[in-house]
Amino acid sequence: MISQIRNYLAIKRYQSEVTTSSVEPWERALFNSAIVLSITLFTYTAFANLPNQGQNFPINIGDYHSFYL
Repeated sequence: MISQIRNYLAIKRYQSEVTTSSVEPWERALFNSAIVLSITLFTYTAFANLPNQGQNFPINIGDYHSFYL
């Protein structure tokens, strides 16, 4: 299992290197920073807001109900 994950990540790293081989190092760093920032913000938002949504969903289920079924 761990070896499969390691192989998958190695393939993704290789694909990233091949895709960004024609850009300068500072452009690659900027691109990778934008990706890491996006993943970090998505993870933070998910952990910060999903528990509240899970608690409020049973209360607000009537808002999603259609009376014309």
